Amino acid sequence: MNDEKKLSSPEYYQCSRKCITELFEYMGRHLEIGEELELYSCTAYGCERFSDLPNQDDLMIDLSTFELEDNFEWKERQMIRVRK
Repeated sequence: MNDEKKLSSPEYYQCSRKCITELFEYMGRHLEIGEELELYSCTAYGCERFSDLPNQDDLMIDLSTFELEDNFEWKERQMIRVRK
C-alpha cells in the first residue's frame, strides 16, 4: 500500500487495505496479552526461490499502539513480528 498504488489502482489499494486491516483485527482478537507471532511473506518462483536472502527490514508491531497508515508496505521476504 502506497500513494502510487492509491492513485494508479484505487480498487487494488482498497482491497489491500481491507485485507491487512482484517488480518490485524483477527490477530488482535485471538492473541493474548504478552503473546507474539511472526509473519513472513514470500512468493515461490521455482527452484531458485530459496537462493535469495531474506529482506533485512524486519518490523515489530505492537497491536496495542498499531495504526494502519496509507504507506504500510509488507515487502517480499520480510519478517513482521506482531505482539499484543
